Amino acid sequence: MIKVMHIITTLGPAGAENMLCRIVAGMDRTRFENEAVSLTGILDLAEKMESIGVGVRTLGMKKTIPNPLAVMRLARWIRESKPDVIHTWMYHANLIGTLAARLAGHTPVVWSIHHNALILI
Repeated sequence: MIKVMHIITTLGPAGAENMLCRIVAGMDRTRFENEAVSLTGILDLAEKMESIGVGVRTLGMKKTIPNPLAVMRLARWIRESKPDVIHTWMYHANLIGTLAARLAGHTPVVWSIHHNALILI
């Protein structure tokens, strides 16, 4: 069983969040165990995630105030959960998830950045 921890900024009803729901819904539950961590307390999609067998946690961070203690708490959750891979979603979760993963040990981190506009210079 491969354990995947998904770290995302919110679980609000937006593009990346809906994509995360679709991805975990399509994963083989006999091969993958998924857990989702929302940096903020916005959890509109939490019930949907839990209904497909995904554990959901929130760090309850405020959007305007960085909280270094939340990074430490996330590192502790990573050590406790022992995921095989951490999949981060969006800029803030990529940064915070990577910092926490390094504090927790050497779990591989995969970044995802989803964007609705492509600007070429």
